[in-house]
Amino acid sequence: MKFLMTLVAGLFVAGTAIAGLEIIYIDGADSIQQVRETPAFKKQHITTKLPVDYWSLIAAVHSDAETFQCEDDDIKKIKVVSPSGYVFYMIYTMEDYCDGGNTLGILLDSQFTAIGEIHDGAFYKNIK
Repeated sequence: MKFLMTLVAGLFVAGTAIAGLEIIYIDGADSIQQVRETPAFKKQHITTKLPVDYWSLIAAVHSDAETFQCEDDDIKKIKVVSPSGYVFYMIYTMEDYCDGGNTLGILLDSQFTAIGEIHDGAFYKNIK
């Protein structure tokens, strides 16, 4: 059974729980793939240092992150502007050799506050 709950100004909606986590949607997208494939989402790869220790944030929500052998170059940092103008960041691993074949990461708002988790590329409500 699916239920809906508005989380932030109508942009986030929690959906069906999977493995104890709630999926969240940002303007209809619930995964990295949907954001990448939807032209209405404006994406910008970040190559400069962010004002947040994103690796600590990833490790806080992914208990096995400390075993990963990821370097800074293995982590994608993408600033996104959603179709409704909401700004957020997707920060995630993409290299199998460093993350065990999973795409893991975090979602940050424009103030660099963790608002969600990324597990296997899908967006989930921040549970930590």
